[in-house]
Amino acid sequence: MKFNQLTKIAVAISLSACLQTFIGTPAKSAEMYKIIGLTSNNTLVKYGSNSNSRSRRPNQTINITKVDGNVLGIDYRPANGMLYALTDTDKIYTVNSDNGVATFVSNLSVSFSGGFQSGIDFNPVVDRLRVVASNGQNYRINVDTGMVTVDTLLNYDPAQDLGVTASAYINSRKGATATMLFNLDYDSDALVSQAPPNDGRLTAVGALGFNLPPVAGFDIVTNSQGENVGFIAAGKSLYTVDLSTGAAKMMGNFREGNLIGVAVSLTSDNK
Repeated sequence: MKFNQLTKIAVAISLSACLQTFIGTPAKSAEMYKIIGLTSNNTLVKYGSNSNSRSRRPNQTINITKVDGNVLGIDYRPANGMLYALTDTDKIYTVNSDNGVATFVSNLSVSFSGGFQSGIDFNPVVDRLRVVASNGQNYRINVDTGMVTVDTLLNYDPAQDLGVTASAYINSRKGATATMLFNLDYDSDALVSQAPPNDGRLTAVGALGFNLPPVAGFDIVTNSQGENVGFIAAGKSLYTVDLSTGAAKMMGNFREGNLIGVAVSLTSDNK
């Protein structure tokens, strides 16, 4: 059943109010971040940056070694601060971001076929890896054992084409008691929420304001003021995104690319 126009407006207003309350306003102070980009040929590209800088020159390019297959995505695990990777051979690894050496952790109990049009991110509350894709797959994974819980396929109401290609949770810190999942949809060039995550229900937050490629990276870091700051890696460009409106702002262009994933931490976290 489709919403009527007044219902749509009410839902939009309600969602906007909830997001402002839950995630807070975008960060205004300069923060030092460590940004690790991922390319499609199993390469990490490390950058150092502050939130006001427009210069993006890679500090170091590192090949990921001792890994079977193509790395689809990377994310820091809040529970232990380590960088994890998922491959297209259904394997989970930890990756040393200083030398690129991967260490095998587990095999997925259920195969994932989303390819590069997918997103991975740790839920900081329950310590499970969320994996979603444009084909609708929606997984929860215990990375220590590889056990996969297959959740409801991603869906919009009313139904529309899926283009989910990246995902990230807010409050990505050890000990978090609340969180919320956001995705990027390249079909609508929009930021969308997934709530509840296990039900796969997608709701548009707002337009990004640029043409999102089918393969992109997304991460959210919680800064020292407790604010959640979203980062998008798309092609050779890095953006910040307002999580309450979806509006993205370009931070700069990279000389290395094309980036398919990104993991961001505060330099003070020593990751």
